Amino acid sequence: MQHNGEGEEEITLKMAKNALKVTVDGKRRLDLSNMAIATFPKCILKLCDIEELDLSHNLLKKIPDAIDKFVNLRLLDLHSNHLEQVPAAIGRLHNLYSLNLIRLMIQNYENKA
Repeated sequence: MQHNGEGEEEITLKMAKNALKVTVDGKRRLDLSNMAIATFPKCILKLCDIEELDLSHNLLKKIPDAIDKFVNLRLLDLHSNHLEQVPAAIGRLHNLYSLNLIRLMIQNYENKA
């Protein structure tokens, strides 16, 4: 992993591809949990056909509006992060059926839908 000098991890596209798995029921799952990620890795937007995204147990403070690029996303796990807010863009993920926001320190919900 690459360090940014502040003890946080930076995820590369190669690392993300290595973290890509297929679940027993055939879903494409990207598991980036427990990696000390503080900034949403924009490189994973190139993997926007995934169906499950696990970013739990990280140091994320913000999820970009570009999260809505994951049009096939069915499961999004953000639990145990430091999110300041949940972007309204998550509401545009029409295939999403599971959203885990447990143990977040959310200050507000952005409602611009």
